[in-house]
Amino acid sequence: MKQRWLTQWSVRHFLLSAENAITIYFQGDTLVQQNSRVAQLHRHILAQAPAWLEECVPAFDTLMLQYDGLSVDHYHVLQWLDGLEERHSESITSVHHTIDIVFDRADELDLNRVCSSLGMDRDAFIQRYCDAALRVYAIGFSPGFAYLGELPDSLQLPRRDEPRTVVPAGTLAIADAYTAIYPTESPGGWHLIGRYARHSKTLLSLNFKIGDTVAFRDVSGDE
Repeated sequence: MKQRWLTQWSVRHFLLSAENAITIYFQGDTLVQQNSRVAQLHRHILAQAPAWLEECVPAFDTLMLQYDGLSVDHYHVLQWLDGLEERHSESITSVHHTIDIVFDRADELDLNRVCSSLGMDRDAFIQRYCDAALRVYAIGFSPGFAYLGELPDSLQLPRRDEPRTVVPAGTLAIADAYTAIYPTESPGGWHLIGRYARHSKTLLSLNFKIGDTVAFRDVSGDE
C-alpha cells in the first residue's frame, strides 16, 4: 500500500490506537496549521460518511477514527483513506461566535486571585481577555466543552493545584493557554473568571466546530 493520503493530507504519522481505532497525527509549522488540517480531513470524512465509521474525533493536532471492527479492519480503513481525493484547495467555512460574559460576582470566582497572580487590575484583565482572538481547537472532556485558544502569554496561568468537585454550567474559565465555558455542571481544575450571560442550556446550541473563532464581550454592567 503506497498510502498517498499521508502526503496529500500532511500526515506526520498514524498509530493503531486500539483494536478498532486509528489516530492520525498532522504536520504543520504552527498549531493553527496542524489544527486546520485536522478540521479539513475531519469534515471531509464526515461528508463521505462511510458505513463502518463509528466516531471521528478531532483534537488539537490529531484525528481519531473509531470503526466497526466486525465490518472492517485497519487495513481496509487505510485503503479507504488512501482513496480519498485531495481537498487541500477547498476552503473550510468557519463561524465566528461573539459570546456575552458577566465578570461580576468576583467573590464567588477566582477573578481577583487571577488578576493578582498576573499583576494586573480587573479592568485591564477583562479588556485584554475580551481583545484576544480565540480559535476552537478541540471539543472534548464533556459534550460541548470547547477548548479555545491561544490566550496571550500575559493571561496564562497553570491549572489550579486543587480541582473543584463542582463547577456550575455556564462558568467561564482559563488554564494554561486555553479558555472554555463549562457547558454542564462538572468537576474542574481551571480558574473561574466569569459566567455566560444567557441560560446555560443555550450553550450547546452554539454548535462549536474545530476552526471556528470566538470573541467574548463584557456585559457585566447590563444586568
